[in-house]
Amino acid sequence: MSGGSDTKNVYLVGFMAAGKTTIGEALAELLGRTFVDLDQEIEQREGLTIPALFREKGEAYFRSVEADLLREFSSRQGLVVALGGGAFGNPENQDSLKESGVVIWIDLPFESLAERLLTAPNRPLNSSRQELEALYRRRLSDYKAAHIRIALRNQNPSEAASLAREAILNLRAGDSRTTKRPAADRES
Repeated sequence: MSGGSDTKNVYLVGFMAAGKTTIGEALAELLGRTFVDLDQEIEQREGLTIPALFREKGEAYFRSVEADLLREFSSRQGLVVALGGGAFGNPENQDSLKESGVVIWIDLPFESLAERLLTAPNRPLNSSRQELEALYRRRLSDYKAAHIRIALRNQNPSEAASLAREAILNLRAGDSRTTKRPAADRES
């Protein structure tokens, strides 16, 4: 990728608070690419924060804007895009992203995610621990459709970005651990 001719996009998916934005920024720097945070793009275009957009216009409207932007980004090349936690749940989004790039699932244990989320009350769809866990479990099958799974435990964002870069290079080189099944593991 870096220095090569492959300019397919890289998409980071995963549950809320998984660190997709921070890891995506570091990964874009490693790859010499432009970084895009999908939620920040939506906020800029709509002139509302994500929580305000959910409150004022509803989740269906938000998902429509999200899908429109993803179609736009999937028609470009050379991006690293961090998606919101539910964006990869739309089958049309999944198809266009998997065709236009490499999809990486940033996977943290639910316990770590819950700890982060329950102390950040301004996130949409953030509620009780029990409701968060139910949402997490519903989204797992979507995340498992990613090309690569990066299972993180204690890595900092730079280390996670390095793991992602290595997994992308291995995928491109035909590493059977990443090409024979979806969401190939890269546990550390």
